[in-house]
Amino acid sequence: PLPNVLPPLPAMPGLPGLPSPGVDLNKSFGKASKSITKAIPGRVGVAITPTGSGEPLFFGTVKTARAWSTLKAPVALAAERAHVADLTALENKSIRDSDNASAEAIWGALGSTQSAIDAVTAVLREGGDARTVIASELSSPPSFPGATQWATTDQSVFAANMTCLAGAEPVIA
Repeated sequence: PLPNVLPPLPAMPGLPGLPSPGVDLNKSFGKASKSITKAIPGRVGVAITPTGSGEPLFFGTVKTARAWSTLKAPVALAAERAHVADLTALENKSIRDSDNASAEAIWGALGSTQSAIDAVTAVLREGGDARTVIASELSSPPSFPGATQWATTDQSVFAANMTCLAGAEPVIA
């Protein structure tokens, strides 16, 4: 697992290979994607959304996939808003260490399954995601939150807006 205290990022030098203005980003991403999938077989999907507003740009072929650990951020924000006790340690383990037991504890602290679904869905909606339906044992067939199908563009919109949401500071810190 990653340490709970991350070192500061180094200064970012000019990045070589960034496209010049006027470059076709789809073509540029297609080239990069082919290079990546030659080294690591699979499919790639990337969405980019400006922080706070804007339409997402999408590149690649993976348009929707299971949320897995990506859903831990909106679950943690829902718990912040519910004033769950002793949340900081669970958030650190859940998000920084990708600890599923901690994520499950946060989910469970939101109350009944329906209460947790409602709280996380409200966070997603406030963050600009109007479509995602949280998977759970109440789903048909029964499932779990990490198996939620979350569109790449909806994840990007939510991430871009999360810094603007009330109570998000402890989650993104």
